[in-house]
Amino acid sequence: MPEQARAAVLSIEDPEQLADFLAPNLNVERAQKQAILEELDVEKRLATVQTSISAQLEIAQIQQKLQQDVQSQFSEAQRRAYLREQMKAIQRELGEETGATDQIERLRKRLQEAKPPEEVLAQADRELRRLDVIPPASPESQSCRGRN
Repeated sequence: MPEQARAAVLSIEDPEQLADFLAPNLNVERAQKQAILEELDVEKRLATVQTSISAQLEIAQIQQKLQQDVQSQFSEAQRRAYLREQMKAIQRELGEETGATDQIERLRKRLQEAKPPEEVLAQADRELRRLDVIPPASPESQSCRGRN
């Protein structure tokens, strides 16, 4: 809420004026706003305004939580991508990089194109991540890479 609107709301002492000030600013249909303003019983008018504000507040809180969830998932994905790039740079510096990374990326691409069930995709992704961190010179790496 803008500071000026907040100050205006806080300065209103008459309940009828408060309802009349808030009703036109509600995020409801025009007909509902009109019905609120036409209500002569101040208590009913205030109760309707309060109900509408509470519903809008709840929706805003849900939207904020969803946005935070999406943002945290996105941030986690960014962090993982950054760490993978760092790991690749370190492997290049150590001279440990072979065609393994390219091979894993080709496998990921083929896997995505095959469009397997979600469970299969998740398991395959875990295995590819595992294969990506196994040193290329290890026997396990050689045996896994030789199968594809």
